Amino acid sequence: MSFALLLSSLPRIELARSHYTSLLALHEPAPSLIARLWQRLKHLRS
Repeated sequence: MSFALLLSSLPRIELARSHYTSLLALHEPAPSLIARLWQRLKHLRS
């Protein structure tokens, strides 16, 4: 039996994973500098 299989079956690991996933959903990353520049160029062109 693999140690990784044992870890994935622990309830605390699953709980921590769900909390981490929900925290990531709350904080949406800001667009990068290149993406913002591209959006401005597209806006100016239209």
